Amino acid sequence: MTLQFSREDPVYDEASEMVRFLARDGQTQLTFAVTRVALEELVDDPKLDPSDIEHVFRENRALIEQKAVALWEAVKTENERRGTAPSTIDPHVLASLL
Repeated sequence: MTLQFSREDPVYDEASEMVRFLARDGQTQLTFAVTRVALEELVDDPKLDPSDIEHVFRENRALIEQKAVALWEAVKTENERRGTAPSTIDPHVLASLL
């Protein structure tokens, strides 16, 4: 099944230093997050403020969603191999976009 991403604006959480965004895999709601560091590395700017981080996310959303799809497929494959179910509670974190 293909992930369907929410069109809601991303939410930057300063405490975790991650931008969270939502997707669905069929009826399963998923939370993904991309780290501040990953976004700063993407634009080669280590001093982004929160509003810039959200802007970088929006400007690179297609790439971020591609990476999220790849991550989700890897998580599902690994869980199938182990015979376990992937977490739908904890965010699936993208620590790098490069």
